[in-house]
Amino acid sequence: MSSSLVWMLLKSNNSFLVRRNGVEFSAEKSNLTQRNTPRFSGLVAAKPVTVRKIGGKHNKVAIRVGSVKTTITKAGNAALLKKAGNFIGKIRPDLKAVALKRISAASRKAFKA
Repeated sequence: MSSSLVWMLLKSNNSFLVRRNGVEFSAEKSNLTQRNTPRFSGLVAAKPVTVRKIGGKHNKVAIRVGSVKTTITKAGNAALLKKAGNFIGKIRPDLKAVALKRISAASRKAFKA
């Protein structure tokens, strides 16, 4: 099925949809911004981007773009962001900036812990 057809079916009816104060959000893990739009939706995209932090105090991030998975561990935040940006930018350059914001927030929480 085409992604536009899937979006037409899922945009107002899916189990991840959250409506608050007249605004629609999405709770799916492959949606980096939690906005209910076809660009960020992991259910509609052919190659969804999933970013999650692994471990406690270590700067370790697991990234999945479509079926390609990788785990990135770097000592500094700049090195982690550069390596992750290169990986995501090759496959989904339109989501690179959003994914880097998500990784940066996750690594900041890791350093505070």
